Amino acid sequence: MTDKYDNKSILVLGVHLKSEGYPNVLYRIADIEKTFLRYEEINIPMWRERDIGTSDRYGFFKNAMQGLKAHGLTFSAYLTRKSVDVVYIPYPAIFLCAMLSFLPKKLRPKCLVIDAFISIYDTVVVDRALLSPEHFMARTLKKIEKRAFEMADVVITDTAINSSYYAEMFGLPKHKFTAIPLSSNEFDFKPEPYSYDKGDICNVLFVGTFIPLHGISTIVEAIYLLKDNARIFFTLIGNGQESTKVKKLYDENLENFRWISDWRAANEIAEFIEQSDICLGIFGGTEKAARVCPYKIYAYAACGRPIITSVSKLLTDPAGVIDGETFVFVEPANPVALAEAITALANNTDRRQVLSLNSMRYYEKYLSNSVAAFLFEKCINTIQK
Repeated sequence: MTDKYDNKSILVLGVHLKSEGYPNVLYRIADIEKTFLRYEEINIPMWRERDIGTSDRYGFFKNAMQGLKAHGLTFSAYLTRKSVDVVYIPYPAIFLCAMLSFLPKKLRPKCLVIDAFISIYDTVVVDRALLSPEHFMARTLKKIEKRAFEMADVVITDTAINSSYYAEMFGLPKHKFTAIPLSSNEFDFKPEPYSYDKGDICNVLFVGTFIPLHGISTIVEAIYLLKDNARIFFTLIGNGQESTKVKKLYDENLENFRWISDWRAANEIAEFIEQSDICLGIFGGTEKAARVCPYKIYAYAACGRPIITSVSKLLTDPAGVIDGETFVFVEPANPVALAEAITALANNTDRRQVLSLNSMRYYEKYLSNSVAAFLFEKCINTIQK
């Protein structure tokens, strides 16, 4: 990444929340601010972090009203600003971007870049199946998201596979999408030498929000298969949609398993990763699981820990990524295969040492913030209007 330069002015516009709960937003904006000399930001958050996940009707209504208000105020604030070269809208971008599309052309941004590392339609309808594709709300959401993508000059995704997937899903040209790795917390998640004692317990860690993508049932069944192996100890951190599956295991009071159901701060999560011998990725059998690189992989690899995860088109594409040397891959939704992979790696400390070094190298080459910042800068500089 270059020093600050004055080539283009950039306005970061949005209703985003800059917090550790949304590290891609927080650290992407921090890098943009460091890179662009002519930098400005309009940010009216549509929620507070403590309000996320509120499930009662009053809380839902309050959040919805706050969201509408934030979008209206942000839109109005944009109209009062002088023209800039580039407008960048972090996640969540689609509703604000769709609103901008109704402006006369002379009032629209000269160049609009939006972040779509998560597709709301794909998450709600395809992955989590909260709405059927035929539902009125699902069809409306898809139309809004497609309109937003059409309005943008560049739509940033986290992987090339997702770029192709979104282009096909919304019937848009592939050149509109560009892949840039997620920005992450490199203050807490940083390389730590992996040390081990051949007589130690092997600590296996999973951190996540227990969504279908993670394949929680596969992890739970693998733990149950290894419940009598006193040399392997499992720690699961998190909660979410499929937490009932973990609770059933928790209720059995297994001696080699603990569940930390309350979410922990990034520095605490980093300590758990540093103390682990094996980190578990995702094991869902869904189509999405094969094309994403979740934050947990970023965090595990940044710290330099051995990783077992399901076979992924993304993780097996880059040159130099070798099964069993960079990561250990297992068949998705296969608890027996996962249990066998954990056992084999738990019994091979030398192999864990190799995996530790190689996961760190993978992060530095493909996933680091410096790579993301370079690609973002390159994207802005190559935009032609």
